[in-house]
Amino acid sequence: MPLVRLNKATLWENTSIDAGEEWMPEIFKNLEKADIVLCLISSSFIASDFCYTKELAHALEAHTKGSKKVIPIRIKEVNWDKLDIAKIQGLPSQQWMSDIADSKAWTEVSKGIEAVIDGLKGAGVS
Repeated sequence: MPLVRLNKATLWENTSIDAGEEWMPEIFKNLEKADIVLCLISSSFIASDFCYTKELAHALEAHTKGSKKVIPIRIKEVNWDKLDIAKIQGLPSQQWMSDIADSKAWTEVSKGIEAVIDGLKGAGVS
């Protein structure tokens, strides 16, 4: 939230989809608009066919082309070492969060995302 309050970031998540809207087009429309895609890595994320094979595949393709930054956020330890997303430096930088409420880890995550935002702005990306 500090990045939102500083007007450095706008958040979007699928709970922002209004009742009666078709959710899949909304998800991909917002993925297209995003400069940064945060992936909250957990066993649930890896197990979700839609998250992993649709959303993540789309985001990783854009990341590889250089049109987006994908940042894995390691919230719950999972065996992911051989997955493509594990090749991307995540946050917190050296470890998995000890707990979802780990304030120190979330502070590092926020500062790491802010550095990416500042780097994109310096490169002329809005």
